[in-house]
Amino acid sequence: MTNKLFIYIFIIYTIMKTEVHLNKPLAVDLESDIFNVGGGFVIYNILKPMVQIDRYEMIAQYGEETIDEDKNLSQNSRNLRRIEALDRYISTLILLISNTKFVKRNRYGLDFAKQKLDFIYKHIPMTYKILRDEVSSEEHYVIDEVWFRKFIDQVRHIKDEIYSILNRSGLIFRRKEGLNISKIEQDFINRG
Repeated sequence: MTNKLFIYIFIIYTIMKTEVHLNKPLAVDLESDIFNVGGGFVIYNILKPMVQIDRYEMIAQYGEETIDEDKNLSQNSRNLRRIEALDRYISTLILLISNTKFVKRNRYGLDFAKQKLDFIYKHIPMTYKILRDEVSSEEHYVIDEVWFRKFIDQVRHIKDEIYSILNRSGLIFRRKEGLNISKIEQDFINRG
C-alpha cells in the first residue's frame, strides 16, 4: 500500500469514526504521533471538507458517488447533478482555503490556488448548455464533455497543490522526526 493511499484511508477512517461516535471519545488519539494537536479543528474544518471534496469530485466525474448507486436517473438529472457537484467541488476547496487563512508557510500558494478556483468557478457555464423545451417548459442540461473534463482535471490539479501545502504546513500530518509511516500503516492494517 502506498503512503498516499494509506493517508487517504486513515483520514476517511478517522472522520467516519468521528461522525458515527459524536457523543463518544474520538477513536483516534489526536495527541499521537501522526495528527496535529489541533485535532478538533483539523477534523471539522480541514479533514471533513477534504472528504466532501473527494465525494463532489466523484459525482462531478460520473454523476454518482459509487458504481452501485441508483441507475434510474435520467441523463438530464445525472447531468444536472454533475454540474452541481462541480460547483460544490470548487466551493468546498475555496472553503478549505478560507479555513486555513492562518497558514503562513506558502500563503502565496494558497492565495494563488484560490484565484485559479475563482476563475474556473466563474466559467463553469461554459461547460454546459441549458436547452428549454417550449412545449413542456422543461430544462435539459447538455454537458460539453471535453470542456467539463478539462475543468475537473484543472480543479484536481489545484486540489493536489492545496493538499500538498496543507501537509507541508503540518495541518494534516504533524512533522516529527522518527515517525515511522510503515509501522503506523501496518498497525492500521492489522486492526482491520
